Amino acid sequence: MRYSKKTAWKINKKKVLKKNNKIKILIAAHCFFDSPNGLGDNLFPDFYEWIYFLAKISYKTDYDWYIKTHPDFLEGNEKIIEELSKKFKNINILKSTTSHHSIIRDGINFILTVNGSVGIEYAYMGKYVINASKNNPSINYNFNFNPKSIKTYEKILMNLKSQKKRIIKKEVLECYLMQRILRSNNIYLKNLEDFKKKFDKSIHKLNTSFYNYLIKKYNFEHHKYIVKKIDKFISSKRYYL
Repeated sequence: MRYSKKTAWKINKKKVLKKNNKIKILIAAHCFFDSPNGLGDNLFPDFYEWIYFLAKISYKTDYDWYIKTHPDFLEGNEKIIEELSKKFKNINILKSTTSHHSIIRDGINFILTVNGSVGIEYAYMGKYVINASKNNPSINYNFNFNPKSIKTYEKILMNLKSQKKRIIKKEVLECYLMQRILRSNNIYLKNLEDFKKKFDKSIHKLNTSFYNYLIKKYNFEHHKYIVKKIDKFISSKRYYL
């Protein structure tokens, strides 16, 4: 992902999960400050309510619960996780840098997300992912669990032993292709790759040279093209441009 500067997919030999026969669940936490409804409505109003719900569910089960934030989180995110952990001490906190490869190697069984990229990533690794939103990248495929209500969501969580899915890797790869490769981001700029090479290293601290770049690259024809794109988007009533 263009905006992500860190990865948790590095190889690490360190053991991170407990060794037992319990079902192991990873809550792949989102950043609390990162547009929770950016793709549309979810089962829960925001990421905090979602995790709070899971924390209460954890006391009704005999699973091994883990939580890990994305390594690219905003300031204040980890503090909220720590505060939640004081109330719900049966969920083990993993470092944000913990390797997903290590988590898979140690026997994780289910991954919980609202609509994160792990839905594709873990499915490719043959693992079951349960989304908490119908507005997620893989909704048109069948390799994730996509409950339509909180009641159904809770029922799935309480009966994980009976949950099975056939994961077809070809479909996972097709979904990734549609989401990350074929989808165009060249809406405001004609050559996004050129922009990324020049400014990506300082995307959050753009200096005045960014405006000089736009002035040289921009013209009235491109302006009309953008307006047409946005008008079409508004008429479509879709959430995502």
